[in-house]
Amino acid sequence: MKKWLALLAGCLFGLFVVGLLVAYRIGAFNRVQLSREERGPYRIVCLSHRGAYNKIKAKILAVEAMLKEAGVERVAPCGVYYDNPAEVPEEELSSKGGFVVRGEVAVDGAFEIVEIPRREVLWARFEGHPSVAPVKIYPEMAAWLADHGWRRGSPVIEFYRPGRIECEMPIERPAP
Repeated sequence: MKKWLALLAGCLFGLFVVGLLVAYRIGAFNRVQLSREERGPYRIVCLSHRGAYNKIKAKILAVEAMLKEAGVERVAPCGVYYDNPAEVPEEELSSKGGFVVRGEVAVDGAFEIVEIPRREVLWARFEGHPSVAPVKIYPEMAAWLADHGWRRGSPVIEFYRPGRIECEMPIERPAP
């Protein structure tokens, strides 16, 4: 019996260590960097998306394929998010997935170009996996907004760079 308990304890400890290593690898222990900045402007070639934000990757990949075929320089993959998931039902969330591009681009069909002007944003940087980023970034941003008396604007843009996510949330001071 003691042998089985020791074996079980060893297996549980091994699973715990593996879990910690996975959490470390995806960035679960990484901190979010925040700053208030002026960012933009951006020209984004994109496709519209309705529904869960974590399903936008297919739109980004479709835009990437179209731009690659057209020989257009792609700067960064991104998601443009118009609604706050805490306030809007998942099936009604509105977003666009695509790429920041430089210069003039001709699009047709379902593809569109969104121009984002230079604007004041709360900028966040998180080094880790995109699936962990929202859980780390948005609570930090919400706390900053509450602490500093600002309101969240729209749209929020997430840029997906190798090994990190950068998020820009436009901010507005509430009227007195």
